[in-house]
Amino acid sequence: MQQPRLVPILTGHSWKDLVISQDTHSGLDDISKWIAGREDGNSSRSSIAKGLQVLFDGPQNTLKDIAAILIAKEAGWPVYRIDLSAVVSEYIGETEKNLSAVFEQANNKNSILFFDEADALFGKRTDVKDAHDKYATTFFDQLQQFTGLSIVSANLRSNIDSAFIRRFQMVVSIGAPDKKEIVGKKKKN
Repeated sequence: MQQPRLVPILTGHSWKDLVISQDTHSGLDDISKWIAGREDGNSSRSSIAKGLQVLFDGPQNTLKDIAAILIAKEAGWPVYRIDLSAVVSEYIGETEKNLSAVFEQANNKNSILFFDEADALFGKRTDVKDAHDKYATTFFDQLQQFTGLSIVSANLRSNIDSAFIRRFQMVVSIGAPDKKEIVGKKKKN
C-alpha cells in the first residue's frame, strides 16, 4: 500500500454560499479567532505550541468540507483532505505508518488537516477490543501532537464513543438550520 500524500483542496465557494445556524456561525468564528491569535502571537504559549482539534458533525452533504476550506482560505493556510478509510489498512503496522506519514508531512506548517468520514474509526466500543480502538488511540495521540488545526468530520455523532468526543477541544455541528436560525456568514474584510 502506498503511503498517503497530502494534496491541498480548494473551492470556488465563498462564505455567502454557506447557510448556517447561529451556533455553527459562532463555532466557526471561534476557530478563525484561534488561527488569528496564533498568527498574531496573542494566544498563550501553551495554546500556540499545540494545535486545535475540532469535530465537525452533521448529516452527510452538509458542507462540512466547504466550511473547513473556507476557514483555510480566510487564514491563507492550505487544507488537506484525508480519507481515513484509505489510511486504515488490514496489514499489521500499516495503519500506524500511514497515520505517521500524514502528520509528518503536515507538521510544523500552518495547515489544516480535514479528516473525512471518521465515523468508522471512532465507533462505540464493545466488550471486545478490536483494531479500531488501537487505530483511534494512535490517531488521537498523533492528533494531539499536531501543531496545526485538525478537523475531523463525522456524519453521526451518536455513533461515536463519548470517550473519543471528549478528546476534541471543540465540537461544531453543521446541519441544515431551521429557517428562523439561518445566518449568512460574511467574509471578513
